[in-house]
Amino acid sequence: MDLNDQGSLAPRKGFLREEMLKMTDFASPGMPAFDINEYDLLVDSSDARPSDWIRMAGDISVNYFQYDGFLIAHGTD
Repeated sequence: MDLNDQGSLAPRKGFLREEMLKMTDFASPGMPAFDINEYDLLVDSSDARPSDWIRMAGDISVNYFQYDGFLIAHGTD
């Protein structure tokens, strides 16, 4: 996360991946493999629109049988 011109947190590409790679629990034996899907255009959760939610739901639908579960992380505060 980075601060924007107004002093609020703003999304930054790659932030989630960077932070998760620092967490040793995710690399421990027995932890299932996971993928992180990050969109090219990052949208703050306060700016998310129905089209953004439809896109996320579509991605889950397309990949539904490839994974045991899905987690959508959004928001900056």
